[in-house]
Amino acid sequence: MDSTKIEEKTVYKITPIMGVLLVLVALMIASAGAVFLLIAFVLALEGSWLVASLTMLTAALILAVSVFVGSLGGVILATRIALQSDGVRFVLPTWRGPTPLPPFRRGEIGYRDITAIETREEISHTLGLPFHSTAASLVTRSGDRVVLGYVLEYNKAHLLGIPFLEVAQRIAERAHLKVTGKGAIKAVENIVALKKARPPGTNRHPWSAKTRPAGRASVLRAGGASCGLSL
Repeated sequence: MDSTKIEEKTVYKITPIMGVLLVLVALMIASAGAVFLLIAFVLALEGSWLVASLTMLTAALILAVSVFVGSLGGVILATRIALQSDGVRFVLPTWRGPTPLPPFRRGEIGYRDITAIETREEISHTLGLPFHSTAASLVTRSGDRVVLGYVLEYNKAHLLGIPFLEVAQRIAERAHLKVTGKGAIKAVENIVALKKARPPGTNRHPWSAKTRPAGRASVLRAGGASCGLSL
């Protein structure tokens, strides 16, 4: 993560080289997929339909992987949060799952238009293993909510490399507000979420969902409590 200070402006972004490398890797994977497509075409011309079909399927899987890797590179290159003297300007991905081409939310919010800065713990389980993250978001006078991002507990840094909790605190200082912890929720199982995922850009766990006090997060990590979240 790069944090560049220019007078009263602070820009949080991810080191670009990571995104460039992922895009290059995606292009190499796509090239391999193209080779498999060519082989499948040749096999089909020779009448080896079964082998050609299997090769075509392999090519499709390789190309799907290349799209996914390339989209990650695009996210890294585009994501940024700029704390300016009078407001926040941001470009943030809105995905929380396997979205082929992640949508982005772009905007600018003045500090005077921010009424609350909130965090929430989200605990989910996959194959019995707990995953704990903390989300940070802004609430505007119009009632709109902008989710900045998620920080993973085990390394205190989001996968994208931006310290979103630090960003939330910096925004709170400039907006003369306090960061409010909203407690913890038991999020949908990560694997089940693939089937229940809503359209790209929507929040899978509404902030209106019932929460537990932050101190009860340990209970949720163990899977012994449910917040009754309806998805």
